[in-house]
Amino acid sequence: KTFFIAVSRRRRRCHNSIPSFLPSFLPSFPSFFYVMSASRTETLSRFLTMLPDEARVGRTDEEQVEELFAALPAEFRQLPLDVQVEKLEQLMVRFREMEQQDKAQEQYEAYRQDIFRNYEPLHGNLLRLGGWKLDEKLVQTLAALEKCGADDIERQRKLLDGLMRREADGVYSFAMVSQETCDKLLAEAQHFEKWCADTKRSVNRPNSMNKYGAILDDFGFSSVLHHIMVAVVEPMARVYFPHVVVVGGSAASSNANQTDEDQKTDSTTTTTTATTTTTTTTTLVESVEAAMKHKSALDSHHGFMVDYEMQKDRELNFHVDDADVTLNLCLGHKFEGGDLMFGGVRCQFHTGTPIDKHERVHVSHEAGRALLHLGAHRHLAQPITRGRRSNLILWCRSSSFRDALYQQFSQSQHPSWCGIHKQLVHAHHHDNCGCDQHGDHKHNHHHH
Repeated sequence: KTFFIAVSRRRRRCHNSIPSFLPSFLPSFPSFFYVMSASRTETLSRFLTMLPDEARVGRTDEEQVEELFAALPAEFRQLPLDVQVEKLEQLMVRFREMEQQDKAQEQYEAYRQDIFRNYEPLHGNLLRLGGWKLDEKLVQTLAALEKCGADDIERQRKLLDGLMRREADGVYSFAMVSQETCDKLLAEAQHFEKWCADTKRSVNRPNSMNKYGAILDDFGFSSVLHHIMVAVVEPMARVYFPHVVVVGGSAASSNANQTDEDQKTDSTTTTTTATTTTTTTTTLVESVEAAMKHKSALDSHHGFMVDYEMQKDRELNFHVDDADVTLNLCLGHKFEGGDLMFGGVRCQFHTGTPIDKHERVHVSHEAGRALLHLGAHRHLAQPITRGRRSNLILWCRSSSFRDALYQQFSQSQHPSWCGIHKQLVHAHHHDNCGCDQHGDHKHNHHHH
């Protein structure tokens, strides 16, 4: 780390002329660094001579080498020379990766800004939640949940149980939007893809597994998806997946991590109450505004649309989502097949473990109906056999949950929600209580 501090100082003196130089130089860096086994000072001097001239004005090679040596920790300089070389190689490889990631992020932000400035949506009202025709029972339930006390989980569960359909252990579904909204969302995605083709712009695909579809956040949906995460997904996750919804600190606005684009569409959201004439929409906006006043445990998302068709993606292999909670809304088209098969919740260390027979469940899609499940709930999409199926996927993430999970892993602890951990706990309980093969308890003085 300190070695790169010295490099970054040099980069600043060069007015950022070094970053463009380093990537082209780094591929040959490992073999170049091995020369250090003969003479480390000579090698560093050779490295310095390869820097742009403005980096070395008024300074001798010896002075610059001395600066680099001074930046290296004393305990590092005491290591065997070959170990030093190996570690420096690793640092430079990581440095290259970071440079590439930063460059990719800058390019991605520029891509989004270009779309934001030039793309004209087909259905602009979809960019605010008031433009979505949500199921009336859903809106009424969300309003009732907002009036519940934060600690009245039993009351919240009773309200949600009246809305949700339990598809399997840890998988729930509910009517979310009208067919009209589904059709508009599909038309908007098609309109965006056509605009990209006509203007010679690229379409970013949703993830590494889906080759068709688009990232909704790229063309204006970031704000409305954030609102759905906070006002719809989080109240449900608080009841059904409480281990994910962990909020630290005092209440704060969940708008803190939104972009300028988000704030622009927010302004249209907050004015919806004055223009709408339906009770359902007014209640919805009030629920959203109330939810946005609280600090949200789910604080980032990735929203996208996927397409499954006979001549395109027909299925999706067994996987976990890069999400803490997933919302999967079927938008329709006419199709057959394509059910989801779930195969147990796993932490990152146990994703490859076998599926227990009771964990294997199949869930069908219905247009306008959304599924809610943990991102860690392993699943696959079975092959579509006819027609076309399109879904809107919202991956919801919690930084506080991920921080807590990292602490658990760093202390070699397994999370209690992992299916493998549950099996171990059950087996431990079975051994201690002296259950027979039918699960009946036997008398055991050591039962805890």
